[in-house]
Formats: sequence, C-alpha cells, structure tokens
Amino acid sequence: MSGDDTKRRPSINSTFYIENVTFLVENELFKVPKFYFEKESSVFRDMFQMPSFGSLEGDSDELPIVLESIEKADFTALLAAMFPEQGNNPIRMEIKEWASVLKLSTLWEFGKLRQKAIEELREMKSISADKVVLGRDYRVRSLLKTGYEELVAREEPLTSAEKTQLGDKACIKVYEAREMTWRRGMPFGSSFNQSRNLTSVEKLVQEGFEAELRDAQGEENEVEAADLALPSPSPAKKSKSGRPRHW
Repeated sequence: MSGDDTKRRPSINSTFYIENVTFLVENELFKVPKFYFEKESSVFRDMFQMPSFGSLEGDSDELPIVLESIEKADFTALLAAMFPEQGNNPIRMEIKEWASVLKLSTLWEFGKLRQKAIEELREMKSISADKVVLGRDYRVRSLLKTGYEELVAREEPLTSAEKTQLGDKACIKVYEAREMTWRRGMPFGSSFNQSRNLTSVEKLVQEGFEAELRDAQGEENEVEAADLALPSPSPAKKSKSGRPRHW
C-alpha cells in the first residue's frame, strides 16, 4: 500500500461506529450491537477484553460465539428487552419472557436489565405464586415479598398448581397469616364478624417469612453492588476457552 493510500484511509468515529457481535444459540445465528454487552455486563466485557479470547470470534457468521447451554427462547427475550424497537414484529413481553430476562440478566450480570425485569414482574397481576418462585430462584426479595403479600391478602384459596409451586411449608404459613388477618379484624370481645384487617399483611409476611426474605435480600444486595462496580469489575470466571463458565 502506498503512502498516499495510507493517508487517505478514513478515521473511525469513536461514538457512531457500532460493532456487531454474532452469537449461535440452538443452531440459530443472532447478530446484535456489541456495545450493549460490553457496557452493561461485566461478564461479557471481561470476556471480550481477555487476551486469550479469539480476535475473530463473534465477528462473523462463520465464527460466532457459541452459547451452548442457553435456550433460544430465553436469549430472544433478553434481546427483545435490550432492543425493544428492533424487528418488524416486536415480541410481546409477558411473564414467560420477563422470567427469561431475569434468568439471563442474573446469570450474566446485566444489572439494569435485571432490575427492569423485576419491576415488570412485580407489577403483573394474578401471578402471585410465580413471583414467589422467581424470587426464590433468583434471590429477589421484592418479588418474594410482593408475591406472599398478594397470596395472604386475597380471598380465593390456593389452587393445586400454586400449592405445588409454593410447597407445603409455605402454604401453611400463608394460611396462618390469612387466619391472623381475620383475628385482627375482630373487635375485642365480639364474635366472628367476617372482616379482615389487611393493614397487617405486610407485617405478617415479614414475620412469617423472615428467614427466606433475609436470604434473598443478601443475594439481591450482592447483585446491586456488582452493578454499581461495573466501571471496574472483578474478573469473571472463565473456562480455558476464554468464555465464561456459565455457558
């Protein structure tokens, strides 16, 4: 190449020159902007910065980053939450999709996406037992607390499916808390009057599920702390191939 050719080579704009990355999930290729993964996930940023990570891996369809243990439905939901305006047919984000976002954002330390998923799930109606299960699985105190409060406050009995989801011990605690709302709704010295004191629900849940809520709070604080530390994260665990062990 001549000296004139070198001089005429254009420079790259530091802000608006977006690099893509290609992933392979369940034999399907996904090509998306790389910057979101680098900016929002300490796991991916560490991986991309590792000297042992192949410089061409993820740069083309021929050499994608293979996410071997990830389900396509989960990854698609995560991308839909990342890039909600993309595609001709936007994905309708319901409980299943937001649960997938919570799962992968927790796994890969996408702090902001995790919080978004938690907020969306917490506001959904008629999924109280699901909130409890997701709160347990991903150590989210706010989901656990909201789910239990809704179950205690409502009038309808637990369904068979909900009993299976919650387990015997939690079901007993829910029924005990419900019983206490009836007792606290009865004026002293009066007979049973069919009233409930729902103002006590929050306190009853905090007392009845104290250990479970405390454990989830500890984990949630760790995730939030990791998110705050994104500018200078601690190294994520990697496999010999240079990919996070999560994969």
